[in-house]
Amino acid sequence: MLLGCEESYVFTAMENVLANLIVFDRRLFSNSYACSLGREALAPILVMARNCRLLTEKDTCYPGVLASVETIWREAEAGSASSPLMAVAMLWQLAALLKKEIEREGSALGTVREARNKERLEPAIRFIYQHYDQKVTLADLAREASMSVPNFSSVFRRTYGLSPMEYLNRLRLQNAVDLLQNTDKKIIDIAEECGFFSISNFIKAFNNNVGMSPSRYRKECGALKDAPGVGETGDSR
Repeated sequence: MLLGCEESYVFTAMENVLANLIVFDRRLFSNSYACSLGREALAPILVMARNCRLLTEKDTCYPGVLASVETIWREAEAGSASSPLMAVAMLWQLAALLKKEIEREGSALGTVREARNKERLEPAIRFIYQHYDQKVTLADLAREASMSVPNFSSVFRRTYGLSPMEYLNRLRLQNAVDLLQNTDKKIIDIAEECGFFSISNFIKAFNNNVGMSPSRYRKECGALKDAPGVGETGDSR
């Protein structure tokens, strides 16, 4: 299926393969042309063309695409007055089917990419859980993942929805909440045990995430299992 007819096209025939060639007038895809499809409809077709995407019976959109193409062929052969209008209608349907297929592929690709990113970030995540009570820098985490700091930060945020340091601080606060609920340790000791080496920084971080000071939380919420405002980091470890 080609757009435009100003160039010559060479096809290599393969045994038991039947190729149907349809050449569309580019004006059908111009925004200024009456009853046009427009650029938005053209986009998914171009994406598939650039990638030399071959549709087969395994693709969900295949039956619909086949039906649309067959209708276009029939109308072209009929040559009636309504044929051009029917062809444009079928092109709309074809564009919609291909766009849906592109979106489906994009969703599947996104899932695969996320899994790969998590695999790449796993050494850094493991390092966070092993060393959250120590001084940890962004450079430390990027080095564990064998990535540059900018790339590591970008991939981490896309994968977990948090910056690496936000992830680290949430883990520290979750542990602080547990210690406040279940021990009678001094707050200054809890802060240090959870990786906060400044009591003022600990109190500020706790206030910002939980909505109250550590001492007030211990008094009011000591019997609760979960602290309001302290989100999960996304891993159960």
